[in-house]
Amino acid sequence: MLLRVSLALTFATALVAADLPAGPPLPVIRPAPNFSFKLPGGGQKKLSDYRGKVVALEFILTTCSHCQAASRVLSKLTDELGPKGFQALAVAINTSDEAVVKQFVVTQQATFPVGWLDFGSVGANAQVMMKYMDMLPNDRPMMPQQLLIDRAGNVRYQTPPSSDHEAVSEPLLRTRVIELLGAKSQAK
Repeated sequence: MLLRVSLALTFATALVAADLPAGPPLPVIRPAPNFSFKLPGGGQKKLSDYRGKVVALEFILTTCSHCQAASRVLSKLTDELGPKGFQALAVAINTSDEAVVKQFVVTQQATFPVGWLDFGSVGANAQVMMKYMDMLPNDRPMMPQQLLIDRAGNVRYQTPPSSDHEAVSEPLLRTRVIELLGAKSQAK
């Protein structure tokens, strides 16, 4: 099942981990390729730095209202599930301006790392994101684009690129993250 993360904050009811039924084993889509992104303050991180955690990797546009809403939800999940091994990451593709990313973090009250790709231009950044998401050249992705990566570094869910799919609520994202947190780690 693919995951669309144009998250609707209107779904205020959250599921509690103890109330979730056990689901079937989660299918591995593919290994998550490693990549680097820049962080405010001059730092740089690699996706592999988060191996051992369940990662929600979100490619965003800092000006996108859906990306902003999804980031607020990821902050909520980070605060709740971070101690259990969850890590949210957002990577902007529309800017390499540190001040813009810092402003996004402050405005959205992000409680997780938010960085940016810096491959020379917005177009080049979008191409990197599309390749990473395993999209076709003529796909027209909706934003944000998100992957859920298991503790072993395998992509288990990802956002469909197009808009002809239904949005997923915060409770379903929470359910998927909790499933991954409880799943036994599978080697690549």
